[in-house]
Amino acid sequence: MPIVDHLGWQRRYTRWLVQRALDEGRVLTGIRDRNFAFTFNLSPSDLERSELVDDIQRCVEDALAAGVEIGIEMSEKQPIVNTGALIRHLIQLRSVGISIGLDDYGSGFSRLQHLHELPIDFVKIDRSLVGQLHANHKSILVLEATARLVQALGLRAIVEGVENVKQKNLLTQLGFDAAQGYYFGHPRPLDQLVSAEHDR
Repeated sequence: MPIVDHLGWQRRYTRWLVQRALDEGRVLTGIRDRNFAFTFNLSPSDLERSELVDDIQRCVEDALAAGVEIGIEMSEKQPIVNTGALIRHLIQLRSVGISIGLDDYGSGFSRLQHLHELPIDFVKIDRSLVGQLHANHKSILVLEATARLVQALGLRAIVEGVENVKQKNLLTQLGFDAAQGYYFGHPRPLDQLVSAEHDR
């Protein structure tokens, strides 16, 4: 990504990436006969740029019309510079049916203020807290308190970095709405996913 930024290809690359994911998703949809949900990771600086937000909206409009769930996760590992522009653009994306989430919450530039100030639908808790679950009792308290706070604000609490059944069971007990991690599956290229679907 630093090379893409340096060459000034960020906008072009983002458009290509979104379209490529949707194209591959259509292949999988044709096999399983149901839509997949797609979530794209973007930085605050991406979402502060009106032209990039317009590009994304145009790229996904057909998929949204077809009932595909589209989400955007905004990483908190980068600071927010223009809060006003960011909020306007998040509202714009949500107005067409795109869900918005905070990613990497609990690391980087995470702030409690973001939970009530930004127009978001879900919060993803950073994997660094999950890795310490069984070694540090304080991590359990922090995760449980965060899940309760997020849900009290009417948002979905999602945790990432789940790698074994012990973590999964404990996080379920702590009240998280959803989880992701290698316990559920590893990233795979399209041909392997297609093969796995045919083997079902």
